[in-house]
Amino acid sequence: MQEAHAENALEPDGPIAPIFSIHTWNQDEDHDRALAPLLDGHRIIGIKRPERLGIGRWGVQRRWVTNAIAQIDASGVEGPLHLLGWSNGGRLAFAVATELRRQGRAVAWIGAIDVPGEWPGRLSRLGVFRQLWAQDHSPVYRRALLKKAAVSRPKYALFALAAVLLRPFRTMTFVKKRSQGKVFRYLDPAMREVWQLSWSYRFQVIDVPLALYACTKTTQREGFGDEMLRWKPFAGAGIRSYPIEGDHFTLFDPENIGGLAGAIVTSIDDLARQTPQLAAR
Repeated sequence: MQEAHAENALEPDGPIAPIFSIHTWNQDEDHDRALAPLLDGHRIIGIKRPERLGIGRWGVQRRWVTNAIAQIDASGVEGPLHLLGWSNGGRLAFAVATELRRQGRAVAWIGAIDVPGEWPGRLSRLGVFRQLWAQDHSPVYRRALLKKAAVSRPKYALFALAAVLLRPFRTMTFVKKRSQGKVFRYLDPAMREVWQLSWSYRFQVIDVPLALYACTKTTQREGFGDEMLRWKPFAGAGIRSYPIEGDHFTLFDPENIGGLAGAIVTSIDDLARQTPQLAAR
């Protein structure tokens, strides 16, 4: 394994960096296959989710991060590493990058595709709430922020309870057709654990550049008009937002995926120009 690492280590003038795609949903492999030919030579390496993520919130988080890093190590790529994730995969990519940086490893870039950052869901996060409160003084933004703080955690708890009641009917057609609905996502144990981790994980500030690819609808609905989608307080090495076409579930469709792939390549090239020591080319 050490020889493989030496052969594949990425230097500023070396081979093009691969992109590690952090999987959370069943369709992520299809997304990778669609993106790969459009990424200007960047190879995508899919990081598969574990079958079972663990027990309890912290057990789930440790198991997910450990599993992802083990797959990254097995790839033979030392770094600087490029991590990408769609939807909840963007949050999990941030969690993996946080652990990698704690270990002293080089992470060049995180790409989060159409996913908001953390919203404050408990009183212990008043510091985060104050940061978010101060970044926009408009009444619409602040009203939406208060709603998120008060409603988010009880809402997801109710979704989980509803899924328990519906579980005996999960094989019925009307349930299968609603696989993207919030209640129905809790019927699949693996998806349930991803959702639990996603809204319970608490971000830390890390020194890794963050590129955000956001659809207009997500910016308005989840970001309250904030094009940074509430990621700014945690991006210690800077953040850039790249608007993309489509909505959360159509951005990988043939008419939209070219724009997403172009934004990913542009963001990596922008990073290479700004920080040549981390450039993958």
